[in-house]
Amino acid sequence: MNCAITLGFILCFAFSATLSAETLYFTEEPKSIPGNYTVYSYDTESQKTTAITTNLETVDSVYSFVSGAASCGSKYYASVNNMGFDWGIGVFDTVTGKSRIFGVADLGNEYIFHAIYCSGTDDKTVIAVKGTTSNPEFSVWSVTVSDDMQNIDQKKIGDYGTEGDHYWAAQDNMFASTFAATKEVYAAFTNGNSNSGTIKSMDMKGNVKSHEIVGTPGYPYTTVPLSADSTEYLGLVNAGGHTKTATFVVSGNSITLKNRKDRQDLYTGGKPWQYSAKSNKIYAVDSGQDCSLYVIDAKTLELEDKVSMKTIFGRSTGTIGALAVAN
Repeated sequence: MNCAITLGFILCFAFSATLSAETLYFTEEPKSIPGNYTVYSYDTESQKTTAITTNLETVDSVYSFVSGAASCGSKYYASVNNMGFDWGIGVFDTVTGKSRIFGVADLGNEYIFHAIYCSGTDDKTVIAVKGTTSNPEFSVWSVTVSDDMQNIDQKKIGDYGTEGDHYWAAQDNMFASTFAATKEVYAAFTNGNSNSGTIKSMDMKGNVKSHEIVGTPGYPYTTVPLSADSTEYLGLVNAGGHTKTATFVVSGNSITLKNRKDRQDLYTGGKPWQYSAKSNKIYAVDSGQDCSLYVIDAKTLELEDKVSMKTIFGRSTGTIGALAVAN
């Protein structure tokens, strides 16, 4: 057995042991058009991928799947964007393979989906962060899709508002992955100089709390609160291209950071992280073709594993996105 094979075996064994019996969902985009996008499930214990459904993309319908997603019961929900011409939410039945994309005409508005969470009430309803298309202003919505995927109902829960030093860093992992633990949607906004920012959280009644980061430690990259009204939680900041973990300490309307440590290995680009309440793990995929899957301990932000999609599939892949953890 040569070194490469031995290393591959060790990698697979460690990954299997770390990821005990979780099901992930994600979408692979075609490398060229025309081509098919495919929704896959991935069993972390058996390391088996299964194609759920596949659909043709042409020059008239080139959907990207690089933003928020959620797996709720037998439904997989994913943000879709057709090259700036159309956008909305894709809904996929993971049992039958039936699918439907609700675009701008179906939704009756031009909001883009940035993050999606299971509501915890039923499998037909998700909580979504949506933003306007220019100079984005963000709001949280309840979105319900009928069982037959013919109808969609949307109700706005609330707006984050634009008060304070409040900008989008063009990265959707600014929206915390841990809604299942907090029942609040945390959003990390950068300031105009990208060296500090504001953390806002919204509950399901639309109430917003805003906390400004003290000093200029870097802009908040993502946060990992694990309970409602957390006064201390972990997160990451990005300072001049350097990613650091930190403890976010809430006091009044402010946040101070302590215990900052260089952790460039946790920078995964702009795709949203995904949280498993079952295992207290965070899963993420980075950008580009042949990307990697990350496994992070939500309580410590230690990187437990990282494996390439090329290893998982045994082949080179297209862009992987819309990662979700089965709930």
